[in-house]
Amino acid sequence: MNKENSLQFQSYWPEEQAADLLLDTAEIRLGILEAEEIEPGASLLVWAANSLETLLGKLDNCLDSLSRPLYTKIPGQENKVKEITAYFSRAGFAVLDMHLDMRLNPIPDLDYPREVLLGPKQNFAALAAIDAAIFPLYQQTAEELRSKANSKAGAVLSINADDKPAGLVVGDIYGPNLDQLFVRSIAVLPEYRGRGLGKKLLIALLAWGRQRGANRSMLWLSDVYNKPARCLYESFGYHGKEVEAELVLK
Repeated sequence: MNKENSLQFQSYWPEEQAADLLLDTAEIRLGILEAEEIEPGASLLVWAANSLETLLGKLDNCLDSLSRPLYTKIPGQENKVKEITAYFSRAGFAVLDMHLDMRLNPIPDLDYPREVLLGPKQNFAALAAIDAAIFPLYQQTAEELRSKANSKAGAVLSINADDKPAGLVVGDIYGPNLDQLFVRSIAVLPEYRGRGLGKKLLIALLAWGRQRGANRSMLWLSDVYNKPARCLYESFGYHGKEVEAELVLK
């Protein structure tokens, strides 16, 4: 298979990691990789194909031999990811997440907003409740947030409205040279949106990261259809790289 010679060629195939190659023909390559950090018994389907119809036809014949839940990921351009996701949905896969990979380089020089709080004296129980309300699938506990806030490479920053916590941002410094800032999440309660709180939180995290040596940043926009969030990030210079969908068959 040659990616340059086939417009329909798509893949999620870490070839050097593949545990078992189920099929390898001129038309299709289909494999299974037991993934780390997935609950016992779960599998990650890794694949490359120049015919999605052939892929799903072959997949139907071997599904019973695969442990469940069965996960797969689809990276690429937004329109192509949507097309491939529709194929997998017809085979019974459900979409867990579809996010846009966004990058910022360089991080601009910004002043830290005085109203944004940081450090160990924040109300982490209230912040965990906000996080759970906005991100129920990926919620973090109060202790996890407290630990992050106390770590050298992590940040939990929050902002108040009406004398109570109204939003938070979570981030990490990472990379071999510790020069990259990952914006893990930004959450603002619905009743306080439209006041610029999310913008202040992002400014604070970028300023925090830059002060610690980060010169570039990345984030995953978990809802690719969230235009206000996308516009906010783009206003700082973030630009989309590619969309990745995560699907599961139970």
